[in-house]
Amino acid sequence: MKKRKNENQLIVQEADRQIVLMVLSQVVIIIISVLPYTLYEIYALATQNSIKSVQQQLQDGFTSAVLNFFATLEFGVSRTLFLLVFHYVYFNYFSFFISV
Repeated sequence: MKKRKNENQLIVQEADRQIVLMVLSQVVIIIISVLPYTLYEIYALATQNSIKSVQQQLQDGFTSAVLNFFATLEFGVSRTLFLLVFHYVYFNYFSFFISV
């Protein structure tokens, strides 16, 4: 009985580690993908009243579009990864608790 309790605790600890790793990886991915766009927006606000050439306006628009794409891509990728990892964790660890 005591051995089974220790095994259950190990399974719970492993599941907890997996969940913490998932959350931390989500935070890192979000910061990496959103930070450049945020910095660009700060630049855009700081320079909105300055006179810019057509080339500078085109460069700013292109930079905004690329950074916005990566921020949007992060949203889809992080949700997809979360669902895949959650599916794995659920069927490998949490199903254990349902059967007990």
